[in-house]
Amino acid sequence: MTGRRGLLTALLLAVAAAGTGLFLATREWMTETVARPAPLPPETVTRSAADLMPWLPAACAVALAGAGALIATRGIARRVVGVLIALSGLAIVAGSNYGELPLSAANAVCGALVAAAGTLAALRSSAWPVMGARYERKPDRPGDLWDALDRGEDPTQNNRNDPRPGQNPAAHNPEHPSADHPDGSR
Repeated sequence: MTGRRGLLTALLLAVAAAGTGLFLATREWMTETVARPAPLPPETVTRSAADLMPWLPAACAVALAGAGALIATRGIARRVVGVLIALSGLAIVAGSNYGELPLSAANAVCGALVAAAGTLAALRSSAWPVMGARYERKPDRPGDLWDALDRGEDPTQNNRNDPRPGQNPAAHNPEHPSADHPDGSR
């Protein structure tokens, strides 16, 4: 996918899957009955994925942060972010083999979707739009500024016929009608 659709797909996929994975990692994944010495009764302990594998919520958080970084980066940096998102997705899948089946399977699916979003970003992000690209100035040739100075022009002003507000137009354009007299008469 190219263009905005590819960026939006990868972004939404990574955010939705990593957010769901983070939610699932904080839910109860297993219940254990721990035997204690007599006369104490056995104790039932519930554990979440965050208790069992503290790095699993962190991998989800890295994927969420990477999704935000996809918007702000471009070029090789965006590809590196895509690889990091894919690696965090694989870490989520690896951490999902522990615990009760419904939650661990759902978390594995979330990890696979995060990995797919990261792979999409790593492979296709060169054709995606970048932040602020429409406001970038086209580079001048190195000699353009010197040529403007040789002609007697000020290369720092874009439109030499329109002075800045509050300034005398004749100061910028000798052909302006007010060039002879400050009050605009000839």
